[in-house]
Amino acid sequence: MHIYITGRHLTPPGPGEDRLIEIGRHWVSLGHKVTVFLPADEMDFSLQEKKIGLTEIDGLVMVAFNTPGSGEEGKRARRKGDRIFSRLLDSQGTLLPDPNLVLAVAPPLSTAVAAAELSSTLKVPLVLELREGFNEEAAGRGYLAGLFARSQIRKEENLLAAASFIIVEGKAAAERIAGQLPENEKNKVKVIEGHESKEEPVSYTHLTLPTKRIV
Repeated sequence: MHIYITGRHLTPPGPGEDRLIEIGRHWVSLGHKVTVFLPADEMDFSLQEKKIGLTEIDGLVMVAFNTPGSGEEGKRARRKGDRIFSRLLDSQGTLLPDPNLVLAVAPPLSTAVAAAELSSTLKVPLVLELREGFNEEAAGRGYLAGLFARSQIRKEENLLAAASFIIVEGKAAAERIAGQLPENEKNKVKVIEGHESKEEPVSYTHLTLPTKRIV
């Protein structure tokens, strides 16, 4: 299988690496091809005016996007970076050899939605790792704030509907997300123990790569 892993805040291989990097490395050891789309901020790249950097680490193909704002505090800078990441994912994701699966991390919502659109374009399943739940409480805070919050919730719900599987850390969070889904879709929410578990790469593989159900 060829698997895309994409996340706006994924940290690269090395100290403090994202758990999906370890999982991707495990998949490579099983004979799969893994391409990771991530920001270039913490990579050893001097992209300057270039938009994209490409390297291979531990068998993982790393496609690094020059997205200023992922490490800055300002909302405007972060949102601009999110938009750039989404555009680059859309363009580069269709240029590379087609994947069999797209694995995306949310938040941020916009880049996960871009991954969902990419999976739809390529006609391959989407697996969503949700690291933060919906913010329904914000939908009731004033008319304008509520309007934007409700719009975001609708996008999140559409994203959940597009996913073949939804990976959530912890049973309480999984039950909360399952409660947002129709009865016939609740079983696509899967629980992982978290990065502290040494068995996570194996369990994650069991949840996301059973070929009879996804491919």
